[in-house]
Amino acid sequence: MTIEEVKKSLKEAFVKDQAIRYELEEQGDIQELLDKMDAIDIDNNKLIRNIFKEHGLITISKFGEDSSSDAFFLIQHMLREDLDFMEEYLDLMEKNLDDIPKEEYVLLKDRVLVYSGKPQLYGTQLDLNKTTGKYEPIEIEDPSNVNARREKFGVGTLEEYLAEIPN
Repeated sequence: MTIEEVKKSLKEAFVKDQAIRYELEEQGDIQELLDKMDAIDIDNNKLIRNIFKEHGLITISKFGEDSSSDAFFLIQHMLREDLDFMEEYLDLMEKNLDDIPKEEYVLLKDRVLVYSGKPQLYGTQLDLNKTTGKYEPIEIEDPSNVNARREKFGVGTLEEYLAEIPN
């Protein structure tokens, strides 16, 4: 696949990924929509793995910021069963921090930690508190220093992040 073909494929996959998630958000967990999302995620998983196999990390310098972000979202929406691939991609992100969107690194790092059964570092992974009806961060390692860690990546404070989450 050429770079332009990769960019086009990633954009199309990203649009499908987001459209079904917005539809689910609007209509609720209707089984037909959940099945459709699963089918889209399976197709996107195959696509991103093939692109990665051929091109490696989808960096800003090689593919542009949009394509780098599109690839990130496809990886971020992978299932726990894809943890090995997510870890491999995250490892390359860590080695190329100047060539990827920082917020995406923070999000994937937390997702990988949570999927691994470990406390997250940045507080980006949330769970619905059934008592309060509000989203709250899943366990955070050393929570008193979470904002200092977030500041290093320019992603704002945890409090600012949580204020943006609709409850």
